[in-house]
Amino acid sequence: MANMADAIRYGCITRRNCMENTSNYGLKRWDGEDRILHTEFNDNWDKIDTAIKGSEDKAAAAMAAATALEQKMGLQHIQTVNGTTGNASIFTYSIDWDQWTEVLFFLTPKLSGSNLTYQIYFENKSMTSDGSVYFSGTLGGDNSFVVYPFSSKNTSLKGQFFGGNTFSNPRTYQKLGDRLVLSPNGSGTTVNAGTTLTIYGRK
Repeated sequence: MANMADAIRYGCITRRNCMENTSNYGLKRWDGEDRILHTEFNDNWDKIDTAIKGSEDKAAAAMAAATALEQKMGLQHIQTVNGTTGNASIFTYSIDWDQWTEVLFFLTPKLSGSNLTYQIYFENKSMTSDGSVYFSGTLGGDNSFVVYPFSSKNTSLKGQFFGGNTFSNPRTYQKLGDRLVLSPNGSGTTVNAGTTLTIYGRK
């Protein structure tokens, strides 16, 4: 409210009865003509404190649930990578293959366009020859797969999609590089923000 006339016009007994609140947490907002009370300041801080604590509790509960799942399955979270956006998505990861018997990849793509299918491949940009290892065939939606380094970066690539299809390649894990690439099959298909790759390992 701009002044006392506004308060009267809108049926407020005083301007304080018509004081504006923020839309999310109902915090008091003052303008130049308002008399500021310490009780209103305290009320604002109490609401902020409660909101922050609630967010922290939810985050802690989510972390505890994820940790419990990891322990139950014998998995350890290695990394979650946000993919690049555009006409392809690149996930740059860091995996010490010698540390893991199995490594699981959980891919969640966000695509838009007429053709939402895609392929994925490992890419080693440091190789002078073709550094790409295609292994997926045509995919759609969320996908998960596991590879088996058996605690050695010098073993050759072997793995399986959770749907059952297996794959292999003579290239060793050490020479796979540090990139997984998602390549849409449609020329007009776009990879959007929110495309993620989550990696777990089992020792």
